[in-house]
Amino acid sequence: MKAYYSSALVAEQRKRYMRTPAERLLMAWVFCWMMLALVATCVMLYLLIILYRRPALSSDNFSMLEMNKKLTRETYHSKDPVTQALLKRITAKDINTTLEILIKTPSGGYPLAEGVLKYWKSHGMEETKIVKYQALMSIPDETQPNKVKNAERAGAAGVVLFLDRVENGPQDLYKAFPDSVYVSGSAIQRGTVSYYRGDPLTPGYPGVGELAFFSRRPVQTNPVCDGIHRIPLRDANIPVIPCQPIGYDDATVILKLHVKTHDKLVDGYAYNAIGMIMGGVEPDRYVLMGSHMSWQSRGDANPLLALSQLVVQGKTFANLHKRGWKPRRTMVFALWDGDADSLLGSTEWVEDKMRLLQQGAIIYIANDLITGPVFKPQASPSLSRALRHVTQLHPNMTGVYPAYHTMYDNMGMIKLLDPGWKTSQMAAKTSALLARLWADRVVLPYDLDEMAEFVAEGFQYFTQRHKDSIESHRLNLDGLKQACNMLSSNARVFQEWANGISKNNPMVVRIANDIMMQVERIFITPKGIPSRHVTHRHLLYSSDGMPFPGIEDQMMAHPFDSHLFHLQLALLTESVWQAAEMLVVSPY
Repeated sequence: MKAYYSSALVAEQRKRYMRTPAERLLMAWVFCWMMLALVATCVMLYLLIILYRRPALSSDNFSMLEMNKKLTRETYHSKDPVTQALLKRITAKDINTTLEILIKTPSGGYPLAEGVLKYWKSHGMEETKIVKYQALMSIPDETQPNKVKNAERAGAAGVVLFLDRVENGPQDLYKAFPDSVYVSGSAIQRGTVSYYRGDPLTPGYPGVGELAFFSRRPVQTNPVCDGIHRIPLRDANIPVIPCQPIGYDDATVILKLHVKTHDKLVDGYAYNAIGMIMGGVEPDRYVLMGSHMSWQSRGDANPLLALSQLVVQGKTFANLHKRGWKPRRTMVFALWDGDADSLLGSTEWVEDKMRLLQQGAIIYIANDLITGPVFKPQASPSLSRALRHVTQLHPNMTGVYPAYHTMYDNMGMIKLLDPGWKTSQMAAKTSALLARLWADRVVLPYDLDEMAEFVAEGFQYFTQRHKDSIESHRLNLDGLKQACNMLSSNARVFQEWANGISKNNPMVVRIANDIMMQVERIFITPKGIPSRHVTHRHLLYSSDGMPFPGIEDQMMAHPFDSHLFHLQLALLTESVWQAAEMLVVSPY
């Protein structure tokens, strides 16, 4: 009985826990997936062991990826820390303090250059150097007729120059300085009337007298043995008649005078101060900022105020570099000596570094005074977009400055015109932000559309201005018109492509930047414009603001020379065509 009960109990339990066919199928399906997961886990462990033993990237490939990341990283933003630091650290107080220090030092020559470089070096400037040039110490202004040169050609024995009271003197009921900003009748214009930029004894090449920046030239203490050819003084293009500046009060009472001169021509030296922060990605591309100084000009605003702005800018960038910031491209801070001696320092340095600058210079930003009620910078049209961008970062504050280059250029005049140093601060911030923009943007912020528009508008202006002469001489300008139209069309297409290129491809970025850099260089003619100074070689722009200076001068010449006009027209037309063609030699 007990055995039967046990057997019956087991049978009942088996019946209770017996699986249905569906349950057995489910259990088989779960078992299969568990086995599959086990196999996959084993395979993954095996692969991980292999990858651990052999890296996925070689050291060379890893280095290439890091380099590509460095080349394509965009570090510029309008609200990034560097931009905010420039806006915050370039202050009116700094400019005022620097100006007060500069006023107590000589306004030109070696002492000032040495002092500025020591100041920059103490704040973290990467490289500093004083570059010395030997020259004949004797300011041309091509925007105005050279009165002394014209007088010399007419046979005058001497020239007396004075400021025009209508343009510079008190207006209506206003009084002269210090009661207003207008200069008084005793104000004397400073500067010289040299016919040539740079050293007249070394035309077209530098008068190097010491170790030059970017080079390894040996130092020569004896100027006779420095290997530089200097033309005889009798062949130099310098004035041969005396010129004496006076105030307009004196000019009203002088009827005749006897001129006796005691001038001397002596050899001297110009000392340029150069500071650099090397670029981290493109060290062979240069963003230059410059200001001038001269032992002849003792103005507190010109040159010392503009110089103090450059000193503060250099200090600010050097501090950022000291804290780890490195620009994408090399930044050069230049203090030019001999501004009142035919722009001596800057001209000699450019002649010295001509090939280097032709290859790698991107932009030059000049620190000078801002005058007038409206901010109107003078720049190449292709820089317009960049200028509009940086000027939106702070308000516009400008004023008039009639004491420029006179003995009334002093601290009292500055405080009268710019209380609180707001205008000076705005000028310094604008140029610093512009320099930083061009130093750090991956794709250079050129606007070739605006350059092409300038060329087209220049052609329209020229044809309207000389409509009668063009018809009377039966001149055909259709070739130039077609070239201008083609340049406008190609520039528009190229600019759209450049604005949309991928910054992850450094080769395409470099191609685009190189094309934009070289387009305006096409309009520089090696032989220059015959009717202008030897250093004026640009076929589009002129210092007097007139477009197409080559054909403009020939059109204004009397008598009209058809051969010379068509020669300049051919050079201009061919240059426009080449610029248009360059804009299609790209991978878009």
